[in-house]
Amino acid sequence: MKSEIIENLKRLLSLLFRRAPSREIGEPCSVHFRKKYHSFQEMLDSNSELLKIISDIEIKLSGNFVFGMSYLRSQAARSVFHALRMISSFEKLSNSSQPVLHELVSGIQSDINSILNAKTSDSAFPLALPLSDISSDMLDAVGGKCFNLSQVAHVDECLVPDGFAITTTAFRRFVEQNELWDEVKRIKLSANVSDFVTLEACSEQIQALILNANLPCVLEDALFRQFDLLADRCSNTTNPLRVAVRSSAIGEDGELSYAGQYVSMLNVTRDKLLFSYKCVVASLYTPRGIAYRIQNGIIDDSIAMAVCVVQMVPAASSGVAYSNSPFDERNADILINACPGLGTTVVDGTIVPDTVIVERDSMLVVESTVGGQLYKQVSAHNSGLVSQALEEHESSQLSITNEQALAIARVVVHIETHFGCPQDVEWAIDSCGELYVLQARPLHVSSQSIAIPPNLPKADQGSALASGGDIAFPGIAYGKVHYVASDDDLSSFPAGGVLVAKHTSPKFMVVMDKAAAILCEAGSITGHMASLSREFQVQTKLGIHSL
Repeated sequence: MKSEIIENLKRLLSLLFRRAPSREIGEPCSVHFRKKYHSFQEMLDSNSELLKIISDIEIKLSGNFVFGMSYLRSQAARSVFHALRMISSFEKLSNSSQPVLHELVSGIQSDINSILNAKTSDSAFPLALPLSDISSDMLDAVGGKCFNLSQVAHVDECLVPDGFAITTTAFRRFVEQNELWDEVKRIKLSANVSDFVTLEACSEQIQALILNANLPCVLEDALFRQFDLLADRCSNTTNPLRVAVRSSAIGEDGELSYAGQYVSMLNVTRDKLLFSYKCVVASLYTPRGIAYRIQNGIIDDSIAMAVCVVQMVPAASSGVAYSNSPFDERNADILINACPGLGTTVVDGTIVPDTVIVERDSMLVVESTVGGQLYKQVSAHNSGLVSQALEEHESSQLSITNEQALAIARVVVHIETHFGCPQDVEWAIDSCGELYVLQARPLHVSSQSIAIPPNLPKADQGSALASGGDIAFPGIAYGKVHYVASDDDLSSFPAGGVLVAKHTSPKFMVVMDKAAAILCEAGSITGHMASLSREFQVQTKLGIHSL
């Protein structure tokens, strides 16, 4: 089946280049050139994405990777999206419609769908089950985050918090009982990914619909039962039990990162469990989540939300570690970003974190920089999180020791070896010094060369406005500066603009398809927005200093 899909995708790719584009006339040369360049660049981008998809499927055929039917459906849908995008760009270049190409793509899409539908399996998985019970055939049922954590639990030197998965079977039971799909699709018809205001209004309606829906009684019972069993297993460590309720959507933490697109509910008590579950499900339809799927050609029919529920780790320090440079595949040193307390400030980009670099070959710390955080996030007494000011001596020193950095580096290398590719790992160290792995997902390493934009203006006049910072995605870019102080500023973001902000945010996802570059005073290259910048290849620099 997989080889048939690859052959169909190759047919789809090859048929797009059979005609040379005709010359367009009747408009000023500068306008003509800009339109043609944009269409040509768009066609090349989708061509590149199609080649990546085909290559990735061929790699999966090696038998060294675990993936489910949702992976094939997602990649097939993305392939058709990029093929149609290429045709649209080709039509703009040639000033002529291409009905034959549309018909051919439609035929290939029909062939692929008939293969996938013939293999559809709607196995009845439990509504919820312990992470330790997840088997190799459950990826589609528990999503990437749960599945990867269950795998990491068997890796040398790796400790993961105990927990359970709420499966996609539970999600579908919830959606079907409340007849949500048709209403969601109706509301989504008004969504315009290029108009943040209408996108936000659409998002609010759908999320309210989900939050106000009732969970099936059988699902409520299953969630409380798993929570109580987890509380019994953790009775020696925390009383009462507090958990993190995190998204584990189909496709998340796989070929696409979905970094920061869905929500996590932290320090959740038993009485907040059901509402927290609905909040995570509703986050499928945040403005950035909707925009992310549209821009990646992912249809709603191929998505489902599993949820990962794990015991909260009382973190003394937390952060993210990369087993490789995210934009230089030759640099395999381990990059660690850290902060005191919970690691939410690292991934959401509201601080400049501590940075430690460990040389892989020697396993020695070769560089360390104090971020200088002024506060930390900790679990509140009742539920949720609170900010706590740091003492001066805490702000002026690293939040992890060299020994802890080396322990993190070793764990990250073990995880990379297990999964067979560079890894992006979230970790936490508790008050007793125990190191926990909270998440592991593939690190998408870019090897694309930096292209100089055409007609790049000379920068030999004026003075620099900012300096320093860390590169999240390298390159050269220029454009009109647009300062984003709130979500409202995203609605007026201009095509080709340079986004400037105090700190990073995954919400910037909604304008990444038209941003030339992003500059922020705070943020980390291991944060969610930095991952998205690399995914969408937007030149980004974080932690810059105003002059």
